[in-house]
Amino acid sequence: MITRTPLKKAISIAYAQDRFPSTWYKSQSPFKDGAHPTSSWNLPYNAIRAQFWQLNGHGLVMFQLEWAVLLVEDFNIDPSTLVFLSDSSLKTKFARQLGIRVIESQGPEDMVSLQELTNMKPFDYVLKNAPWDKGLGQGIDLPFNRTTAYATFNYFGHSLLADQGICLDILPSNWMCMPDYQGWRNWMLENFEILNISIWDNSQGEVFDGITMSDVITMVSRRTLSPTNTSVEYVSYGGVPFTVDLTRYNVWPMYKSPISIKILDEVMRSKVRDLSTGTEAAPPVWFVSASNTRAGKRQNPTPRNDFTKGTLKAVACPIWLGYSSQQSLDTHWEWMATTHYAYVLSMLQSSPKRQPIFYSMLGEHDFQNNDFYTHFNVTPTHDREIQQWYNLIK
Repeated sequence: MITRTPLKKAISIAYAQDRFPSTWYKSQSPFKDGAHPTSSWNLPYNAIRAQFWQLNGHGLVMFQLEWAVLLVEDFNIDPSTLVFLSDSSLKTKFARQLGIRVIESQGPEDMVSLQELTNMKPFDYVLKNAPWDKGLGQGIDLPFNRTTAYATFNYFGHSLLADQGICLDILPSNWMCMPDYQGWRNWMLENFEILNISIWDNSQGEVFDGITMSDVITMVSRRTLSPTNTSVEYVSYGGVPFTVDLTRYNVWPMYKSPISIKILDEVMRSKVRDLSTGTEAAPPVWFVSASNTRAGKRQNPTPRNDFTKGTLKAVACPIWLGYSSQQSLDTHWEWMATTHYAYVLSMLQSSPKRQPIFYSMLGEHDFQNNDFYTHFNVTPTHDREIQQWYNLIK
């Protein structure tokens, strides 16, 4: 159980009063008043507790002050073994009160602080919540194509680890499926054993105080020369753990249960081709169209409501999905209206944007007489799983 201390109370009050303006979010923060988001105390506490037996030696905490405080006050980690990368003068003050060495970062273009950390490596463990600032790390050499600052920072944090070193991350969910993060995902699979991925509901700000997004991920990984990642522990919304083969697809689906793996596998196995897709170019003869804008919560129970059949939406950034015939369009249009389709899509569409890639991956199928149940070998057990999910999120 988390100890209630004067320092934790002071930090909580400071967060509530927005007294942690971040050097990393000067102009484009997605968070109020340019502050790096605060997580609840419970999530990092439980994440550390689950992996505490592995947190030995030289540790680094990046930006998330709560991690550092919990390590010292609740898990009796010697503060002299810790380094804290700070994006706020007040965070620096609090960390130093505990006797933690602080490296102060002046922002995403400050390579001096990152070089200081590089000179200190290897670390035995790293705890981090990466910033989203687009200006990050132009001086960092990457082993994959530079697509997003977020992937750059996550690579940098992981690269500081020793062999067998452990990393604990708090992450959004979009990186698990979006093509922009493919390089980082591949690098992780080649260099780290993913020990646990846990999916948490943040629709009401349960994880990040005052910030709502569909899901938040915690991930535990270990650096190793011979990772397999064919039996990775998943936990969805605090449920029973199950194992996942992360090498199966180019994405890391947002699985909900062992049954959800079978449901997605059946859809991927039985498709005859990926859908053709486009954004503003002229669509094919048979298509559906939607606006490529934010679609709200990832768990959207009625995705077809966003589309029109055979008419290109007269909006900015339309997307279209193309089919091989009128019959195929008509049968897939019916499938899009089912909770089965919404359920499967929710495992891939981990971005708030309605990006065509997720629909394309579900593919075009050779349905017979609109019989989706037979086509996908849907059992009563599958049906109950989908209905329980639908009742939970609708």
